Amino acid sequence: MIFTLLITAFAEKPNFIIIIADDLNDAVGPLGGHPQVITPHLDKMAAEGVNFLNAQINAPVCGPSRASWLTGLYPHTTGYYGYAFVWDHWRTNRVLQNSITFIDYLKLNGYQAMGTGKIFHNEQEDEEVWDVFGYAESWGPWPWDGTPDVEYDVDTLSEFRNSVVHPRMPEGFTIDEQFGSVDDVPNVPADPEMGIPGYKGWRVYNKPYRYVSDDDRDPMPDELNAMWVEEQLQQKHDKPFIMCVGINRPHTPLFAPQEYMDMYPLDTLKLPEINPNDLDDVSEELKSPTKLSTNDYGYEKYDNIINAGGEAYLKEWLQAYLANISYIDVQIGRMLDALEGSEYAENTYVIFTSDHGHHMGEKNYVFKNSPWEESTRVPFIVKGPDIPEGEDCETPITLIDMFPTLISMADLPGNPNRWGSQKPLDGHDLTPLLKDPKAGKWDGPDIAVTSVAANDSLDKYEGGELEKQFFTARSKRYRYILCPNGDEELYDHETDPNEWTNLAYNEDYAEIKKDLRKQLFSITGHRE
Repeated sequence: MIFTLLITAFAEKPNFIIIIADDLNDAVGPLGGHPQVITPHLDKMAAEGVNFLNAQINAPVCGPSRASWLTGLYPHTTGYYGYAFVWDHWRTNRVLQNSITFIDYLKLNGYQAMGTGKIFHNEQEDEEVWDVFGYAESWGPWPWDGTPDVEYDVDTLSEFRNSVVHPRMPEGFTIDEQFGSVDDVPNVPADPEMGIPGYKGWRVYNKPYRYVSDDDRDPMPDELNAMWVEEQLQQKHDKPFIMCVGINRPHTPLFAPQEYMDMYPLDTLKLPEINPNDLDDVSEELKSPTKLSTNDYGYEKYDNIINAGGEAYLKEWLQAYLANISYIDVQIGRMLDALEGSEYAENTYVIFTSDHGHHMGEKNYVFKNSPWEESTRVPFIVKGPDIPEGEDCETPITLIDMFPTLISMADLPGNPNRWGSQKPLDGHDLTPLLKDPKAGKWDGPDIAVTSVAANDSLDKYEGGELEKQFFTARSKRYRYILCPNGDEELYDHETDPNEWTNLAYNEDYAEIKKDLRKQLFSITGHRE
């Protein structure tokens, strides 16, 4: 009898498929971040669900963003902010080591945990959480020079460290900066003096990658992820499941099949609007080569591209970035089609998002990890049972809202950290907004808070100091930025969607800035 009741309870629980892209900004059809982007499958998903127009991340770089997203805790709650200590596993953080992820929590409550691709940040995997796992993360295919390599090991990023820069790339470009078509098969010459035997062809997972043409090649990592999802949805699952799919692209290197490059002809491709004077009223701390945790890498990447060939070469980079977005859109379409054709179609919620955005040249910057819209705004689309179709929601939300939303959808007990860190979740339940996107009464704040890590090296187990970090607050209309030295920025998105004009020191906006600052301090615990 008890067994029968448990099976009945499981059958009534919804399934969840959570798809998270890597380095994807708002250049998707439903958000309009680039006027020419081609994403028909994400367009369709938004037409079948709720599209959040003002979804923000909590940290604009992979490691702290994913740690925050998975645990539902702000970086300022945990002290886990960014790259200066990203190579320490997130579980070495004093708060995070005793905080549960939403995957673990659903698993403890009877769910089967399945995953593939990049869910946790690379070198920070928590592999024990999975009942079933598909493919490790990979940003391949990669060029290689034929030198001996170690066996593929996701925990040491050996694939990345054994790769080289494509011979076609300009001098000075790094492995991370390269881009182009997979059709351009690398041919790395031998260099006997350097002990380099040379190699022609691509590599993935430290193995040869076969490429003859777009129609005759091995699948790329995200295609493998899509195939894995299709296989899982064809199987019988006796328990409700949470399936997490970590899309590797459009993270660099930006290599895509030629068919996707052809979707964006260079002679008609439009660059983002770039104001040559955009940095004139930006805080010197945000332009400093040493203040941010990633230093001035975003400006350096932009300069490298411009020095290699001006705006024409930036257009080539943009072509590759958008091509990778269209490439992952097709893989997402495969997953959604597989769900639609499965027995789980009527009882599964799908959530699509990204770990953070990425500049495409705006503010002379090509990277993530900034406090501006290009780094912090991401897609967030939800479809599933009883979700209204084709609705937009303008309420500012962040990725930490996912954990309490899953708890609500699965009808699970709250306070998942009651036996661990005892930290209440920082996020808020989105289901009122999912039921009524225009006027739903949720209990979340009026601003979305994002922290950007300072260049503050820390010992293991230690958290970053609140007052040393950069913070930004995004309301429906405004963005407020606070730097560690007290510098401020304020942008009115109604009149200035590109964030070109800093209004922080305009007296006409003093009360607006004061209110946003007050809300930010209330959430973060800053002291005046």
